[in-house]
Amino acid sequence: MFSIARNTTGRHRFTAPLGVLIAAGFALGACSLDTARGPMTSADPTVFYAELAQENLTGVYNPLAYRSEDVQKGLAQVCGNRRITEYRERPAGEMVAFFGHCWGGTDVLMGTVSFRRMGNRLRIRVPGYIDRDRRNESRAWSIRL
Repeated sequence: MFSIARNTTGRHRFTAPLGVLIAAGFALGACSLDTARGPMTSADPTVFYAELAQENLTGVYNPLAYRSEDVQKGLAQVCGNRRITEYRERPAGEMVAFFGHCWGGTDVLMGTVSFRRMGNRLRIRVPGYIDRDRRNESRAWSIRL
């Protein structure tokens, strides 16, 4: 199936049938979909992250520290209109994976937003907050849960 041949320059050349390479690519792609856990996870259950990509927010949170409503309320703070217009969750091991959509976009450049629970408050740290800081620096604030 695989072969190693010496080319005219004396270097080794590794060849594999195209079908094997395509099948391997599909297998790796399928694994990444099944095991996707979001942008980052934290050993601290009170912290979760959301990866921003245009109008979408994705990530995972620990259900021991957060309710679905808490996560949605935090994510909405990043949306331009302060509302999540679509939200889905699914189990991801001991965590819960989420997807949120901000119709009309976010106030944030693409990046990763961090959320930290502090009692009944949620601290939000955003990279490159456009409306509040035109110098492209991070901003942080908190909301009541």
